[in-house]
Amino acid sequence: MTRTKKNLLVFLEKHHYNPLVMKKAEQLAMAFNTTIDIVIMFDVYEEDQEDELQFIKSDLESFSTTSQVTKDIWFEELRSESDYLKILKERYKLKAYSQLVSVNEEEHFLDTMIYGSMSQMVQKYFPESDFHLLSINLLPFKKDEFESGKFAYLNEELNGDLTLVCTHEPDKNSGLYFRRLSTDFENGLFLTSIKNGTEVYKIVDRIAIEKIKLEL
Repeated sequence: MTRTKKNLLVFLEKHHYNPLVMKKAEQLAMAFNTTIDIVIMFDVYEEDQEDELQFIKSDLESFSTTSQVTKDIWFEELRSESDYLKILKERYKLKAYSQLVSVNEEEHFLDTMIYGSMSQMVQKYFPESDFHLLSINLLPFKKDEFESGKFAYLNEELNGDLTLVCTHEPDKNSGLYFRRLSTDFENGLFLTSIKNGTEVYKIVDRIAIEKIKLEL
């Protein structure tokens, strides 16, 4: 297959998404002088993920309006691990991507036994494409230790405390609250997008006690 133009496909599972990952992918595309298409894949059987998906869609819409290289964005349902290959094949047929990008994460033993590792799968079915794995350090936290993200915002009290308020009406100040699985109280992490990166707040008993600004 002969290519006349480079194309880059970013494929991520929902729990890998955050603005830092997209900024890194954008930098990679600019280095290759190419454009980005994005596929976000989510487990169709996962419950209570509507807020998180809506947040990602809104964030990607904002990202695409400011990015000079982002072209098309898709959301795809995952029903099994084999869907990965099916989705990649369908997208590959459209543009014969020269660059494939995902996030480097420890893979489950049984999945690699049955389907092979992600690297093996890409090398086998897309030998003409370069495969890039972005650092797992771009992910603010391991989302499998938390419940699905829910819309929330931080309200500044008179004493200066930032109190977590959950909401069903997201606005420009909303982020996602991820409640820790191992707690009976409102303890977890609050994530919000900012212009140059991502902010993560540690929440203890509804109070933001620590802020971490993540940058590339």
